[in-house]
Amino acid sequence: MRTLKSILLAGAMLLTIPAFFSSCQEDAPKIDYTMSVTVVNDFSKVVDAINNGTLKNEQAIAQLTAAIDKMNADQQTKLQAIKDVLNSVNATIDTKLAAIEAAMKAQTLSLEGKLALIEAAMKAQTLTLEKKCDALVAAIKALPDYTAKLQAIEKAISALPDYTAKLEAIEKALTSQTLALAEKLGFIQAALEDQTIAMKEKMDILKGVINDQTKALDLRLGALETAMKNQTLELKDKLALLNSTLETQTLTLANKLEAISSAVEAMPDYTSKLAAIETAIKALPNYEEQLKALNTLITDQNSKLDDQIAALEGIMNAIPDYSNKLSAIENAIKAMPDHNAAINSIKDEITNLVKEVKDGNKSKADALAEIAKKIEALKAAGGGDSGTSKMEYVDLGLSVKWAKCNLGAKTPEEWGDLYCWAEIEPRSECPSDEEHKYYGKNKYDGDNPLYVLAPEDDAATVKLGREWHIPTREQWQELEDDCIWEKVYDGEKKLIGFKISGKKAPYDKNYIFIPMINCYGFDRGLLKYSAYWTNGSGEARQIGEERGVYAPWTWLYGIRPVFEKK
Repeated sequence: MRTLKSILLAGAMLLTIPAFFSSCQEDAPKIDYTMSVTVVNDFSKVVDAINNGTLKNEQAIAQLTAAIDKMNADQQTKLQAIKDVLNSVNATIDTKLAAIEAAMKAQTLSLEGKLALIEAAMKAQTLTLEKKCDALVAAIKALPDYTAKLQAIEKAISALPDYTAKLEAIEKALTSQTLALAEKLGFIQAALEDQTIAMKEKMDILKGVINDQTKALDLRLGALETAMKNQTLELKDKLALLNSTLETQTLTLANKLEAISSAVEAMPDYTSKLAAIETAIKALPNYEEQLKALNTLITDQNSKLDDQIAALEGIMNAIPDYSNKLSAIENAIKAMPDHNAAINSIKDEITNLVKEVKDGNKSKADALAEIAKKIEALKAAGGGDSGTSKMEYVDLGLSVKWAKCNLGAKTPEEWGDLYCWAEIEPRSECPSDEEHKYYGKNKYDGDNPLYVLAPEDDAATVKLGREWHIPTREQWQELEDDCIWEKVYDGEKKLIGFKISGKKAPYDKNYIFIPMINCYGFDRGLLKYSAYWTNGSGEARQIGEERGVYAPWTWLYGIRPVFEKK
């Protein structure tokens, strides 16, 4: 005790040295020295009072907080005074816990300083692990907002020396009666982010919380949702956790359905959502439960169109029986709310396909094959980034960003796939007019035709997502007018493509390569001409020795997608 007093008093005297010397001057106000000593000593006096038991609980913390805020010293000095208390063998446990909580409440300490104190408390040799946990809980409660609380949790967990200490601290926090749900989930998040905790340990923490029926339901479901959102967990680990949740005997079916909805909603992208839905369907023990899960997903007020489409696609991939598959699709389509006209039209087409099977006019296999195509059309018509493949783009300073590669290619030099106009699957040979997707139909060639591709007929949109599409005539013209085109030849001086760069800084360092591809009617050996589709009615863009061409729908050309933010 005497040692602590001496340390604090010495610090106070150092702080007041300037005032002491100035007081020797005849005209110096002695009040400066007195105030400095009194203010600094307030902190040590409160510490003494807590040690002696004359100040307890909230009164002690309030006075200690006030003393810290009144202390006439810089941040470093204040922090050191508090650290001295935490490391002192003479200070009581109550004093140390009060000091850390008071520091968190102090208005004159920065968040950085508070985090440093929490780290010091976790490393203090004078505190047992149990008391460190108590100090941490008290600190978290005292911090002003969730961001600060989360930073403090992460700092504390990382500062603890080993697995055992970290896991015990997390468990103590999760069983605390005073921490709010968000704060407990913050501990789970901190555990997932901590690089020194092995993946097995992280999964054990999560499974332990989810399967523990003594813990509150919102904490159990919240732990699952936190895991689904976390970026350090791989998809396979998330799916394993979801599967474990659905297999546990400690959750009711209603709780499991809630968990599925929450997990799917928390997944970052369409592919992950689809994988989660398929896992959920397979994990549920019977068809009735699967139907309930699908209905929950589709009718949930937080459910987005992408989630609903993923549920439909999940039925296709995860339910093995044809009859059950068709019934589930029928129920799912009925449960989907109204969307725009294009989406509603596709929903009607799916409903009609199911009806044709019931009426005996179409086989189950044929109907399901067509339904799969309709689901792709749904994704194109209204889904988010729900495409089945990914594509990088280049910013050339134009109205749209151009893809690095042709559709179906993995590198800029590859030709990629060839398509008929308005078809979403590639071909290797030109079809006859009768074989074309829209032969005899008046969608694009009738009394009131569309002159540009609908999303469901745009191969770039279907394959890559709604923000991708086949370029318009105007976008191709912009590429030609506002960029620099350089011919690229191979070793035999044969034209193999064009390097196309932006004209204006900073885009002048960006470029794409568009290859000369072997299109229908062009000599494979010469490749003097090459063509790419626009999204205008049967119109292609010819590159090479000549530009511009109008072609039949059945000719095979390449597609260079563009990205346009909706």
